[in-house]
Amino acid sequence: MVNAWRHRAMQGAIALFAALGVGSASAEQMNLREFGQADGLQNLSINALAQDAPGLLWAGTDNGLYRHDGARIVRVGSSEIRSVTSLAAGGANLWISSQSRLWLWREGRLRSAPLPKDTEIGVYAQSLAAVDDEAWLTTDKGLLHVSFDPTAGTLQTTVARTPEQLGVRLNRPLQVFSALRDCDGSLWLGCGEAICRLRGDVLTQWAVDRGVPDRREWSSLLQAEDGSIWARARGALIQLVDPAGNFADRTPPGTRDDAMNQYPLVQDASGRVLTASQEGLLRWNGQGWALFGRHQGLPGDGRLIALMSDREGELWMGLRGTGLLHWQGYGRWVNWSAADGLPNDVVWSILRVGGGGGRTGAGDLYVSTGRGVGVFDPKAERFRQVALRHKRDISQLVPDGEGGLWGITPGGALHRIRDRRAQGVPIAPRGPEDGFLRAMRARDGAFWLMTTQQTLRWPQGPVGQPQVLPGPRGQAKSFEDLCDTDDRTVWMAGWQGVASQRDDVWSPQVPMKEGAGMLACLADGTVMAVSGYGELWHLRRDGSTPKAERIASPALEGRQVMSILADSRRWLWFGTDAGLVVWNGTQWKVLDQSHGLIGNDTSGFALYEDSDSSLWVGTSRGLSHLVDPSAVFAKAIRPPLLLSALHGSDPRPVRDGEALPWSQDRFHLLLAPAQFSDPSLRIEYRLAGRDELWFPAPHAEIELTGLAPGSYQIEARSADPDSGVRSQPISFSFTLDPPWWATGRARALGLLLLLGLIYGIHRWRRRQWKHQQLRLEAVVRERTQALEDSRAQLEVLASRDALTGVWNRRALLEVLDREVTRAGRERLPLSVVIIDIDHFKRVNDTYGHPAGDAVLRTFAERLSGEIRPYDAVGRLGGEEFMLVLPGMDLNEAADRERLCRMQVEVNREPTAIGRVTSSFGAAMFGGALTTGETLLEAADQALYRAKNSGRNRVAFHEDVPCDSPRADDRAQLTERLEAP
Repeated sequence: MVNAWRHRAMQGAIALFAALGVGSASAEQMNLREFGQADGLQNLSINALAQDAPGLLWAGTDNGLYRHDGARIVRVGSSEIRSVTSLAAGGANLWISSQSRLWLWREGRLRSAPLPKDTEIGVYAQSLAAVDDEAWLTTDKGLLHVSFDPTAGTLQTTVARTPEQLGVRLNRPLQVFSALRDCDGSLWLGCGEAICRLRGDVLTQWAVDRGVPDRREWSSLLQAEDGSIWARARGALIQLVDPAGNFADRTPPGTRDDAMNQYPLVQDASGRVLTASQEGLLRWNGQGWALFGRHQGLPGDGRLIALMSDREGELWMGLRGTGLLHWQGYGRWVNWSAADGLPNDVVWSILRVGGGGGRTGAGDLYVSTGRGVGVFDPKAERFRQVALRHKRDISQLVPDGEGGLWGITPGGALHRIRDRRAQGVPIAPRGPEDGFLRAMRARDGAFWLMTTQQTLRWPQGPVGQPQVLPGPRGQAKSFEDLCDTDDRTVWMAGWQGVASQRDDVWSPQVPMKEGAGMLACLADGTVMAVSGYGELWHLRRDGSTPKAERIASPALEGRQVMSILADSRRWLWFGTDAGLVVWNGTQWKVLDQSHGLIGNDTSGFALYEDSDSSLWVGTSRGLSHLVDPSAVFAKAIRPPLLLSALHGSDPRPVRDGEALPWSQDRFHLLLAPAQFSDPSLRIEYRLAGRDELWFPAPHAEIELTGLAPGSYQIEARSADPDSGVRSQPISFSFTLDPPWWATGRARALGLLLLLGLIYGIHRWRRRQWKHQQLRLEAVVRERTQALEDSRAQLEVLASRDALTGVWNRRALLEVLDREVTRAGRERLPLSVVIIDIDHFKRVNDTYGHPAGDAVLRTFAERLSGEIRPYDAVGRLGGEEFMLVLPGMDLNEAADRERLCRMQVEVNREPTAIGRVTSSFGAAMFGGALTTGETLLEAADQALYRAKNSGRNRVAFHEDVPCDSPRADDRAQLTERLEAP
């Protein structure tokens, strides 16, 4: 009795909260990435979303089924699947339904399920429920059960419940609209106007008498992680906490008159229930609904039809007519902008002081912006502006030690704030001519202030006359940043380096080439200093003299550092102009907008660690809150997925471990990251046992050509280029059988034939020894020569390009390595030229591939005719060729002119489809270019420059103190060559 009373009281309390809960806009910005037709999603009306066990994301639309694997979006089953109304993932299986058909996608194969004649499937996204090899389908003929037999490879369909069986309690047939398989194996159904549960053969119904509103079609069902059941219908949303009790009303305010009846129900990684309305996304916080709509960044009219929380906690949304939306960093990052109450999107400083609380801990959270100061209102989940006389930039917030803070302007004024209000009038300690740079309240309570001219210090707050610090003898007296350590040492960073003083005694300054713009004092008494361009130093005291150690900072290269913070974990955080960078002492990681940050352009000194160790980041687009920074390095990387392996010019699938006849056709492996929370991850591969290095797989694809006969094992893995963390590798193996003439059977047969011939000759010699001796010797020589010719032909076939007849890539690289060794040993000049036929894709697109092949052959013949006997020409692949030119010295004008003449000659005469041009990129052995790889890279860079400079020219690597002739010189050279 007591338990029942408690249950009813709990339901009443929840109902009261639901009645009081408002569907007001949430003070949180949505960091959304849109996927549309440019990304491969050709139809923008998404009806259903699902993620299978391997991690692939599936989207069902009005015109087809699409798969997102983390690298690309492709359409699947386009010849059979048109409109998709519902998706359900059962392990590695994907069940797909339209209004009249049901399919099973399993191991890359699509199977159609048999259905009773003239069956009409439900139109709602939850008309389908699945677990492993079983699915339940809502139709006009009742609830159907479909099972797959993996051994036989067949699908079987039976009627689990007819409308008459579902409506026994109400004495009328009930149509089933939605289905849910819960964690204990029961089936929950939206059956007619009721909610039904089918556990085994026992059917239980909740109707009007048990809290289910009548005249509704229950289109969406959800079991939350607490075991409660949620149901959504037109104008109604209900929750069943205890199966022995009744449903409670959870309908969001303002949605009871919404005529639409196809809103989803999902639960995010934090256990919060999500649904939608005509205004946007709705999220249940335990007491009410928060709305994320147009003001939070949701595009279109907000008509959310599909929702999904993936296995990484990322949130996906399908909007009718808008496409697929990915809320990047959902649950890990929380973002605010001026739309959420901040005085301005440009955030300069964050500080928590005083009483109150909100978001993370005790104390009010203040944020200084480009137009004043805002304070977080925990009740409204928004920021409120603090009324100040100054309505422009407040560049820094400093605690006053009494529960308040000082807001500092760049122009030289200090505003005191306490209890969310301005206190007194602003003060200007040195006048407006001294702009303020940085301020600090030291550990001993002293207040330090840096201006553009000098450094000031007050014993307790900026009141009264300050002490003017003279600065180190003979060095700059103004600095840009400061911090202090427990031993009362104050460290200061400036354009000359880092200075420090304790008890007014200055230590020798540590000079730094690029200066020091920012400092972070660590708990162990040491200091980290960083320049604006990423030069990082670790400083510690050795007696009275500071010592500095340079720290390699690869993740900061190419970025402008705006701020530095040492957190309670002794991790270093760097705000830059291109995202947030973190170093945990051994690993680096770059976080940007694609990870959830509101903007990549972080503001100066706008990093703050809260009392719960979470991190606040100010940017030019608003404020970001990293809820759990420790998770940045905690996540393991999953291995990539192998989607397909194809071989041949007419590609056919290849199975793992399959043996194939030898050919020079390409192998193509399609891989998938199958993760969406970190787009910086890449896929690497290598040939196990043949390659020591791992090579990047652009666009998650591997293509191998020109493989010799033998066994191959390809290994692939996912890698984080910032942190160096890599997944376990996956592998795929195959064997290329040798050509028939190199098989053991062919060799044995040849040996038998040879032995037979020898035996016959031997008998013949015995009969006519003297007469045939000379003739026999000639025959033997003939046979020997034939074998030598055959072997030579095989060597040519293995080293020549099949289309053009020049060296293939493997043979050409062997020539290059041989010539590099020779050039290094004998100190001879050696040049490498990479050649690319300009606009060759247009040739294939306009005239077809046979015409393109003819152009390649003609171009190869011309190149071969222009080189010396000891030069080498070969085809790297596609329309790219390479020349290896021993003895050519690009420092000599004559050799450069000869190369330019060669470029003009091969382009002068028209081909079968007209005149084509080419671009040359040349590099010479020497200096840093001492290996084949560096020569190739340098020549490729030169070719890239030739392409960017307008094509049809020769460009040289930057280490060569010359370049191709000017345009007028090239014109004169062309006229001389074309003159009769």
